[in-house]
Amino acid sequence: MDSLILWGLAIAAIWFFFFRDKEAEKPSKREAPDRSERTNEVSVAQAPRRASTPKVTIPFSDSGKTIWAGEPIELKFSYKSNGKRAQSRSVLVDRYFESGGNRYIAGHCLFKGAPRTFKTSRVTSKVTVAKLGMSFDISVIQKGFRERDLSFGEDKVFLDNHKKSTKRPTLHDGDSYDINPPVLAAFVYGSSSTKQVTTYIRQVKKRVGRVFVVGQESKGDISLEFRSDKIAEPIQLEQGSVSRIEFLEFLYSLFKAEFECKKGISQANRAAKLSKLGAIDWETEGLLSTSGYHVGKTKGVKQQVRREILSDLLLHDDLRDVDNIKYAREWGKASSKLRFTKLKNVLNSFLKTSEKRNMSSKIDLDQAIDEWRSDIAFLTKEFSSYGKGTKKQSSPKKASTAAV
Repeated sequence: MDSLILWGLAIAAIWFFFFRDKEAEKPSKREAPDRSERTNEVSVAQAPRRASTPKVTIPFSDSGKTIWAGEPIELKFSYKSNGKRAQSRSVLVDRYFESGGNRYIAGHCLFKGAPRTFKTSRVTSKVTVAKLGMSFDISVIQKGFRERDLSFGEDKVFLDNHKKSTKRPTLHDGDSYDINPPVLAAFVYGSSSTKQVTTYIRQVKKRVGRVFVVGQESKGDISLEFRSDKIAEPIQLEQGSVSRIEFLEFLYSLFKAEFECKKGISQANRAAKLSKLGAIDWETEGLLSTSGYHVGKTKGVKQQVRREILSDLLLHDDLRDVDNIKYAREWGKASSKLRFTKLKNVLNSFLKTSEKRNMSSKIDLDQAIDEWRSDIAFLTKEFSSYGKGTKKQSSPKKASTAAV
């Protein structure tokens, strides 16, 4: 009997403790939060297990302390990423910043075709600034960004490199050379009433003993001529401030190749013809024809070519290849009054002869006549100072113009 009582008490105790734990796990109705109220108070027992959240990475170009930001500037350099070989990069940099004690440049990488950030300490080569065509140490680049000096402290190096290989331009009246692409320049112009000018220089010419630069406004097609001696110093270029002499030297360096090419165009044409014929009867063939000057529909050349030949014959050609000494003397020396007069007289002779033939002949010479008139006007306008030369040269009593 006693054993049965003990077993009963044991079962009752187990039953009691089992159901007490179950009741403790159930939330109390009094403690249940009111769902109509929003609260941030959550008991430790009720706090849900913290779920892992994905890591959000902020782009480097949006972080750090910005030191410089502006219009993109193309930089080229070699860069070594973690565990990789150095690769050449071309980047349109628009920001330089500091983060975590390191310096970075950020911009659009042309190699990857996407925005990228580069740690300056991993740049393994000199940095080339595309618009200057010059290379600098990365330390110089960083200093330029800090001081907001995008010439990187080398304003005149670009100009100096040109001056080392060029001389001051020696232009003659009538010389005209195009600047392509045009050069942006800003300066004060005028002696009495001065004005600030910003223009694109697209041509250099000499007329009546003076050098002119021809500018074109950035908006529109209006062309303006400026006498170089009335341009006040300093002259501001994209590469820096320069003097008037440096300005002309710089422009000359841009058309030097064209200058050298034009300088010998008439003699080069005669050499080509001489190589085919073996010998030339100068009085029959004529100097203009053998030099490549032709007008009309059949053999005519473009106006620009004709005028380059005329300019070269007048200003530079020494006629050293003309073996008929008497004929060569009729033309006088280059850049002389006699050479100018002879050249103009020959063209006038051709013009008058063609005008008479055009009235009685079935051959249409209208185009040739128009081109001769145009070229005579060109000589008169651009080289008039040579027609007023003070130094006279001896010449034959009668200069033949029948064949040129």
